[in-house]
Amino acid sequence: MHVADLCLDELQHSLPTDRFQIGRQAIIDRNMETYGFELLFRPIDRLSRDISGEAATSQVIASSMTDADLPTLRNLNKPLFINMTKEHLMNLHLIGLPPEMVIYEILEDIIVDDRLVDRIKMQRGMGYRFALDDFSMNKHNRRLIPLVSYVKLDVLALSPLELEQHVRTIKQYGPSYVKLVAEKVETYEQFLKCQEMGFDYFQGFLFSKPDLITGFALSPVQNSVYRVQHCLNNPECSYQEIAALLSEDPALVYKLLRFIGNTHKVMPADQLTSLLEGIGKNKLRVMMSLFAHGQLRTGPAEIARQALLKAHQSRQVAIDHKLAKPEQYFFAGLISHLDDFTQRPIRSLLSQLPISRQIKEAVTNGTGIIGEVLDAVSSSTHFDPIGMSLPVNDYTETVTLSQVQCETAVDLIIEGLGERLDKR
Repeated sequence: MHVADLCLDELQHSLPTDRFQIGRQAIIDRNMETYGFELLFRPIDRLSRDISGEAATSQVIASSMTDADLPTLRNLNKPLFINMTKEHLMNLHLIGLPPEMVIYEILEDIIVDDRLVDRIKMQRGMGYRFALDDFSMNKHNRRLIPLVSYVKLDVLALSPLELEQHVRTIKQYGPSYVKLVAEKVETYEQFLKCQEMGFDYFQGFLFSKPDLITGFALSPVQNSVYRVQHCLNNPECSYQEIAALLSEDPALVYKLLRFIGNTHKVMPADQLTSLLEGIGKNKLRVMMSLFAHGQLRTGPAEIARQALLKAHQSRQVAIDHKLAKPEQYFFAGLISHLDDFTQRPIRSLLSQLPISRQIKEAVTNGTGIIGEVLDAVSSSTHFDPIGMSLPVNDYTETVTLSQVQCETAVDLIIEGLGERLDKR
């Protein structure tokens, strides 16, 4: 093993992350230019090879919106084609991916009924775009043709005669804006033939094999996700309670922030509670369901404990110093370790998140009273975390700090902060 490999291995064990990987295959237009990409589920290990379609789709959505660098994944602004199960199709409006970003592929084995047709009609009216994947005509799925923007035909599964018949029928039943996509094009002769038949886009090994997009994955703690789900299913659970449960797992907070930042237009927030209120419980419930199908940890990594410790200390300093809105200080402390989780620059990470400018400036530049508190807390983080448990979920290993050390740390932080304020 090389020294670099050993260092990477040690780094991965110190981070609350695993690896993610997504397949990505280009879709080409008639001029041989890239039009978009289909995202494909790729198992990270043997255990994930036999997961359900629901779990596979959830992992692709969650990884592409939270773990991958989305502009790179899209090649700046190319649309993403994603295979969808029936359950996901029924809840697209709650998943909330931007309509201009994604084309939802209706798989060939989905049973078409009135309920699905009505839901697709509703969502199409909201701007969502659909594609029929591996389309093979029958009396049930024919009524979907007027509702979709793309029809994908497998040139290897259909004979030349069947391919021509499908093209004629689609042009007969479909509106003029429906685009034809030829899948599994492997030879130049197939490409030319499909062009002659009127196909608009092309996908297959002739143009490119699927790329493997991989990197660090934010992996929340299993119990954290389940506890938030349980709370969301309780009508009496408040947003303050949801925020408190989320805050027990920094990796889960980061994953949620990245998903919201990439998929929703919301007002930048300086507290987690106000951000959750802007999203709503129904959408939060779907987001947690997506995360629950992904990679989950059984316990936190050391960086998660450090982030949580800094958040609690920052809030305590704000309370003891009678500063307004202590939860802002907790929120800032919690997200200040985001670069450690992802191994990416903190400034670029925060630019994509729905967080107020005040919090971003405090974390990146140490400006304002929040920034001064974060700096003061950071300068006192050498105290060994042993002794008194902090409220950080039912982890097998908890974030701890002796009471004497905790009181001493906070006193020193407040003393130093007070001197700074007196000099103003």
